[in-house]
Amino acid sequence: MAQQVTTQKKTNKDYDEQKPMQGLLSEAPTRTILVSIDTPNTNWPINESLDELEQLASTAGATCVDRLVQHLAVPNPATLLGSGKVEELKQLVQFHNCDAVIFDLELKPNQHRNL
Repeated sequence: MAQQVTTQKKTNKDYDEQKPMQGLLSEAPTRTILVSIDTPNTNWPINESLDELEQLASTAGATCVDRLVQHLAVPNPATLLGSGKVEELKQLVQFHNCDAVIFDLELKPNQHRNL
């Protein structure tokens, strides 16, 4: 007796359910602003560092729409940035309709909360 073979057409839903990375990466930001701090202790060129950060963000699917660099002798412990740069960053986020801000440095929990 001949065996009957059936094929099943996969839908987009089937492919979505098989994606290995869902959640955070599936909802990655699309428009970002890059931020860096330039202090006397900075041992690398800020623009090169931001270029690398932009490439990483681009690889993750984000488009970097602007950059912001804060020149400080000592970073602000509450926000990392000075109050004027915090306001400038807020305006840039609104102007560009950004999903995220990516800092070139690791923020402390209180800095993250304050920003």
